[in-house]
Amino acid sequence: MIFLFDPADLSQYSGLSPDNQRDWRRRGFLDGVGELQSNGRWKYSAINVIRIAVAKTLVSRRLVTDIADAIHIAGRVASYVWFRLSAPSKTPDKIEDHYRQIRYVVAFGAMEEGDQIQIEVFEKLESVGKFRLGALLVVDCHILADELAEILRPAIAMHVNAMIMRDSI
Repeated sequence: MIFLFDPADLSQYSGLSPDNQRDWRRRGFLDGVGELQSNGRWKYSAINVIRIAVAKTLVSRRLVTDIADAIHIAGRVASYVWFRLSAPSKTPDKIEDHYRQIRYVVAFGAMEEGDQIQIEVFEKLESVGKFRLGALLVVDCHILADELAEILRPAIAMHVNAMIMRDSI
């Protein structure tokens, strides 16, 4: 069992209002995001909170106009932001090292309405230009994480503390 956030928490940590949460869900943008509880309410993991915060940032800054694309991009960016904002574990593993080393997420290839965008990750910005992807968007995960740190660190801390308490029982 993992710690889950309710829609009010999601609003607080992502900036996406409950009305917009309902609208995005009704329009199918949040398919696969969150867990429907037996009482009919939605709950969200910490990585889902980060995903929604990133998507909201991309849309509100008009970096991405399609909400579905923003959610897709945010799905790839969320893990990098998580590891950037969370304290390093005492015994980092290969996955954690990988996520800490990646800096850039590049979205490209959606040239026509309805096309699925492609996403690649890079450690260095110079590598992006070598592939001539015709990039739609280059996200610097370090800068994005730093910008979202103030609102997301409390959510990450709540999740980590809940996991520590659970493991100590």
